[in-house]
Amino acid sequence: MLTLIKTLFIVALCFVSNMALLLLFWATAWYCTPDFFWDRVKEALVILQVPSTPENIVISLSLFTVIVPCFFYRTEPMQALTFWMMGARKAKDKDLIKIKEAMQVVC
Repeated sequence: MLTLIKTLFIVALCFVSNMALLLLFWATAWYCTPDFFWDRVKEALVILQVPSTPENIVISLSLFTVIVPCFFYRTEPMQALTFWMMGARKAKDKDLIKIKEAMQVVC
């Protein structure tokens, strides 16, 4: 039960911190980016038939920043980042021998 509570707390903390960082990023981008960029974004939203309100712009760009990595998840840099974040390591010594034996059986 304690592990479940700890996991839920970590997930909630990650969600809140990610939302705060996202808000800070887009607030900074909104005030520091030239107007012609936002005009182009508004034109793109008109093409997609989405009203170009500040909220819709932030939501669409936020979705874009989440969706783009999904397209590149099979590339080597994204896999290296994922393995690093998960704490993965290269197999050595006894682990490497066990893996090779298991792969021979499977193949």
